[in-house]
Amino acid sequence: MNKMAVCILTYDRDDLITEFLKTQVELYEQFEVDVWIYDSNENHVCGKSIKEYIKLYSNLYYVEVNSNLHSNKKALQIIKGYGRTKKYDYIWFTQDAFRIEQDELESIIEIVQNDFDIITIANDDSKCLSSKEYYDVREYFKDSAWKLTGYGNCILKTSSMIDNADWDKIEKKYLVDTCINYAHVGYYFEQLLLIEQPKMFYKHVNYGKYYMSKLKKQPSWIKNVFHIICEVWVGLIDKLPDYYDVYKKEVIKSLCIDANFFSFRKFIYYRKLDIYNMDIYNKYKNIWPMLCDLDEDFLKKLAETELNEVENFENYRILKFYEKYRNIYIYGSGIVANEVVEILKRNKKDWISFLVSDVSLNKQNLHNHNIVKFEKKMIKKDVGIIMGVNYKNYNEIVKKYNLYTLENHLLAMY
Repeated sequence: MNKMAVCILTYDRDDLITEFLKTQVELYEQFEVDVWIYDSNENHVCGKSIKEYIKLYSNLYYVEVNSNLHSNKKALQIIKGYGRTKKYDYIWFTQDAFRIEQDELESIIEIVQNDFDIITIANDDSKCLSSKEYYDVREYFKDSAWKLTGYGNCILKTSSMIDNADWDKIEKKYLVDTCINYAHVGYYFEQLLLIEQPKMFYKHVNYGKYYMSKLKKQPSWIKNVFHIICEVWVGLIDKLPDYYDVYKKEVIKSLCIDANFFSFRKFIYYRKLDIYNMDIYNKYKNIWPMLCDLDEDFLKKLAETELNEVENFENYRILKFYEKYRNIYIYGSGIVANEVVEILKRNKKDWISFLVSDVSLNKQNLHNHNIVKFEKKMIKKDVGIIMGVNYKNYNEIVKKYNLYTLENHLLAMY
């Protein structure tokens, strides 16, 4: 029995596969990890390249997959073992765009030695979990379900998670239109309930060492994001066993918030593309509170905004927050903070200073305003802080300074 195989699903992405072959296969070979590439490309260009590399690497395998199948039907087939002629202790099902550095791969292989049934691989630790063992399936569901939606974020123990699965039941229940896009998540949490004493692990990896290739393009499904999240994701979670009911609402929202699908900036982006409009607003207006933390007034006004005026609408939330507090600060000094500055200047609004966690890493002055070290005691009744940082940094700051009860004084810009 071999320890682990990485199983990659690809379709019409010859450039990504070529890059993978040049940069990753040898690394996996060093750690005795086999690589199986499942190709749905009908032009066979990808297959020809892979077959040339198979001559060079003993750990590389190629399997053709029916291109007419839905991605998630392919995913479950691959997890089950379609086309594989070797047995493995663990299967890491992933996509063609992920790239990994040697030290992170080594740390993951070390974790695989510990006999976990399922391992979450997370390169954006938005919940600030770091790395954590679980023995309670519901707790694992609460923290990991949203992250497990992505191909590449899950490693499965073959004996407990694959060999004993009731695949007929899984496919009949989850490979249906109402939840097919996330059928693999349904499978994970059905199967975990069948294990007498399940062992689960959440592994935070460095974003710079487990990352998406720069060649990856915008996913085609983004134009259907509201159907996929508002209907398919909600439908999938609702269909899971009652055992998970206590956390279902939280998990539904976690994909929208933690994966950054329904943030302020994403809604602006969706409106610019006309993916979000009054039809979408009206269709899902009764469930917006279940999916995001944005106020209904904003969602409606954005949907009504003409496409050529969306740029100006980005000012809306900042100016509304600005009016609420007499003393305004900007947290951060990077790209997002500078975008906030441009909006304030455009509207002739001033602020007191920039706040940072470590002044030694920054200049003393930015845009003719001081940069000062943040302290929790700065937050008073009349103080508002525009958080000019990304989602990950926002969560880390809130956790570091224990600002959970003061978040009404913070305006997140992610």
